Amino acid sequence: MELKQTAGNGEEGRETGAAKMVFVVFAMHVLSAAWGTSPAGAYAVCKKAGVIDNYLVPHYDVLHSLGSNAIIEDVTGYIRERGVSV
Repeated sequence: MELKQTAGNGEEGRETGAAKMVFVVFAMHVLSAAWGTSPAGAYAVCKKAGVIDNYLVPHYDVLHSLGSNAIIEDVTGYIRERGVSV
């Protein structure tokens, strides 16, 4: 997972990076509950489909404001579009 620092002294970048990391962990737990697997199992599926680096982190600004059900639907759809089974 790529988390970049963006601000001059690095404080804002670290805060944003930490928030993105927390969001990804939250998403893995939400997805694992919806898919009936462990968070590690959800991570493996998401890693295979490129969800974390190509979807969750780049679109954090929008996705973190959505509810759990919307995240589940969006990520599940993203994964299926890439031919990976949940």
